[in-house]
Parts: sequence; structure tokens; C-alpha cells
Amino acid sequence: MIRINYQSDFSVRVTIKDTTGEIVPPPSDNPWWLHFTDSMGTCWKCGFDGSSYEDCSIDGDDIICYINNPGFAQGKMSVTFCNNVPDAHFADGTDNKVTPVMDDFFLWPGASDTSDEISMDMIVGLIAPQITDASIDASGDLKLEISYNEIHIQ
Repeated sequence: MIRINYQSDFSVRVTIKDTTGEIVPPPSDNPWWLHFTDSMGTCWKCGFDGSSYEDCSIDGDDIICYINNPGFAQGKMSVTFCNNVPDAHFADGTDNKVTPVMDDFFLWPGASDTSDEISMDMIVGLIAPQITDASIDASGDLKLEISYNEIHIQ
């Protein structure tokens, strides 16, 4: 658990990795956002709108988020990654992929655990279960066959 003073500005270095642990560069051809949300629902975001960066910068393959005057309440803070992948099959032309990243932050009135930049890894390939077969056996129990597919955020 990383404790952060809830009234402080802070920066977070995000390293994107695939499911094998290989570092992946941030998407550069479609919009994406990182949402930092406190326990009361206050959300602060940074990201890439498709042409410019807002409240963040790229350093090599890392994203540096600059959380400035977020107005957070005390309590747990979660982080999600929202990637807006163009897809004509969706009515708005975008397939919005939302991935929980981390919820190991705690906003509190005490001193932050570090005055340095906070580092975190974000895994972008998710393992998703898929039901490949379903049946009812002789005793009336449901039997499922499940396979696991890797989902990649583009």
C-alpha cells in the first residue's frame, strides 16, 4: 500500500507491460486516458487525445502522470486505463477498453510515503475466460468448458 497525503500534488511513472512482462510503449495512434479516482468518486485524469498529451508526458516507454490539485478525499484511490480503439462496428466509432490498473494507493492526512515519483506497472494483456461448451449432466448439474484467451489493448 502506498500512502499519499490527500492534499499533495504527486507524479506517477507508469510502465506498460504485456502478460509476459515485456515493456510495451504507450499507444500513439488512438486516444487513451488514465483515471485516478478517490473513494468519493472524484476523478482526475491524464492522457493522450490523439494529438497531444494532457497532464502527462512520455519518457521512453513510460507515461509520467502529473497529478496537480486533484481535490481528492481521504481513502482508497483506484487507477484505470481507458483506451479508445477506433472500431466502425460501434455506434460512436470507438471500442472503449477499460482496464483496472491498481488500487494500492491510500490517500490520507499524514505525510506521503515518498516525495519521489511513484512507479507502477500496468499489464495490458488480460486473460479472459470464454465458455466454449455448456451442458447439464445426468444429475442436473451444469458443466462448463472454459478456455482462456489473451486480450490485447491496442
